Amino acid sequence: MGDVSRGFFITGTDTGVGKTVVTSACVRALRDEGLMVAAYKPVCSGAEYREGEAGAELRATDDANAGNRLGGSLDSGSLSPASDIAVPCDLTAGERARVRGLPLGVRPPHPDPLPHSGVLTDSRTDRGGEGAEWTAAPALPKPAWPDVELLLAATNAAFPRERLCPQTFLAPLSPPAAAALEGREVDEALLLSGYYWLAERAEMVLVEGAGGFYSPISTNWLNADLAERIGLPVLIVAPNRLGTINQTLLTIEAIRQRGLTVAGVVLNCLSESVDGSTATNAVEIQQRGRVRIWGEIPFFRRPELQPSRLMESMVCELRRFGTEVDG
Repeated sequence: MGDVSRGFFITGTDTGVGKTVVTSACVRALRDEGLMVAAYKPVCSGAEYREGEAGAELRATDDANAGNRLGGSLDSGSLSPASDIAVPCDLTAGERARVRGLPLGVRPPHPDPLPHSGVLTDSRTDRGGEGAEWTAAPALPKPAWPDVELLLAATNAAFPRERLCPQTFLAPLSPPAAAALEGREVDEALLLSGYYWLAERAEMVLVEGAGGFYSPISTNWLNADLAERIGLPVLIVAPNRLGTINQTLLTIEAIRQRGLTVAGVVLNCLSESVDGSTATNAVEIQQRGRVRIWGEIPFFRRPELQPSRLMESMVCELRRFGTEVDG
């Protein structure tokens, strides 16, 4: 099949259009062809919280003081007021600081925990009341990034998670905005060096951008800037619905203006309810954009369980594109 310029950059016409589903399908298809394929998500923002196996929180059990939150060390003999933001106690100090800077919508749903387990009794009267009992609560949830986990599964964990996605942020915002909430910045040098590390070890690298082609990926760069620096052919993922023709043609034009090759377009149904445009979107985009449609993905409640025909379609288009590049 050739090296197809050693990979693809997968972008979308918008956020939430199914880039990770398509990237995972391509990775699986290429791996089934016997290729050593790496997936690369340069940066990912928007964590979900899952129950962790470690960590505990201490909570007052007397009725009068059950709402009090404490921070600091009970062993030190002094109790300091806790932050009003819940922080899983099995995180590092840096990770705890990250959570404390988040907006309400992305806070873990627990009072501020203390790194202690078991049952404690405190006789102080200024906090918790005399004889107030402090008990260990269940383990707190840990942040996880579903897109990263889906890509990791598609590659069969061929490379470490931190290499697949070196930079993660908690808030469901653009990466630079999410980073700013944590007092951080997206490392632009790492965006590139992370790709080159994988490119030296894999036969192909599929790079999944963050949001649309002109979405910000760092303080100074758009996804377009990263794609231009990497130089891979670009595969567009677009929602198969009314309005997608305009969005997709604009994205095609933007990619070509950057001197990059448009490998093709994948149309993805995002819900069970479809409109009449789905019957003509593919033809319109193919003719007006002078681009191949790699496939039309039907809606699945479990997108990771796409049928084999999608894989076969991806392999067919990958082969075709590889032949065109080699020729």
